[in-house]
Amino acid sequence: MFVAALSHVVAGGAAPRPVRIALALAFSGMVTVAWAGKALSLLRSSVSVAFSQIVLHVVFWLAPVPRHRS
Repeated sequence: MFVAALSHVVAGGAAPRPVRIALALAFSGMVTVAWAGKALSLLRSSVSVAFSQIVLHVVFWLAPVPRHRS
């Protein structure tokens, strides 16, 4: 999560607020653990990773757009 945030900022994007990162991490973590269950399968793992990526994209999409001073 933090590597994704750093990469996003280095590429010129706006940094999401720490609260949003923490909430995204907590929410995607809970859902991923619930979907993975006791026995890992390729399908469950794939769905969990896809869900986490969607959450990350939404968090960065909701980040404020940086304003360039002229």
